[in-house]
Amino acid sequence: MITVTSKYLILIAIFVALTNFCVTAQAVLQFRENKVIDKAAHIRTAYSLDQCYLLALEKNISLQQAKNKVNANIIDQKTVQNKLLPSVSYNIGHYFSFGKNIDPVTNIFTYQSFSGGYTSVNLQLQLFDGFSRVNAVKQSTYLIQSSEYAKKRKELEILSNITLTYARVLFDKEQLEVVKSNMASTYKQIESVNEKIKVGRTTKYEAYIFNARLNTERANEVSIRNDLSAGLQELKNILNLPSGILLILPR
Repeated sequence: MITVTSKYLILIAIFVALTNFCVTAQAVLQFRENKVIDKAAHIRTAYSLDQCYLLALEKNISLQQAKNKVNANIIDQKTVQNKLLPSVSYNIGHYFSFGKNIDPVTNIFTYQSFSGGYTSVNLQLQLFDGFSRVNAVKQSTYLIQSSEYAKKRKELEILSNITLTYARVLFDKEQLEVVKSNMASTYKQIESVNEKIKVGRTTKYEAYIFNARLNTERANEVSIRNDLSAGLQELKNILNLPSGILLILPR
């Protein structure tokens, strides 16, 4: 016989089981959704050399800092130029006072309150300060020119790095194709040598030579792949591309 307490315990157990099932199902769905999002986020994008140039001029962090330096110097120059103008200030105020005091004639307390206000306009113009402000304007002009030259130098440096890295990646891709072709040829030669060994037309020494060549080519392939990955990552850093972009170069 099932008591009322047992029924409540069974209902609580069923509720807990259903809750755990819903939480688990939601977690599984969220995990699958995140996998789909991560998979979609890794977009394969091909950039030509000209596109890399334009993208770097737009997104490179060092270049953006150089541009901000130029803009900051322009703002500083405007600030110095504005200091040549006279300064004008306008003040307005109001006050209110109240209290009590003893009248010396009647010897009784008297209450008093009064208020007032004021306005003022001030004009200040410095006639001569040893040409310090004029020289400050000239200095700000030189700072702008200097920052613009620094920006140009940074642009040339970045474009040079992109050219060298782009050429390095293309060279690695070509070298990788050559190594793959050599490995395929070596595989065929090893198969041919193994067949000759089976029929007694050659010795195993020749097979050792080809196996050593194949291992060397495999090591070269790994080295070229690592250098290719490093070059692509370096190019991504220069272009300031997000991590979800899989950079590829057109053939």
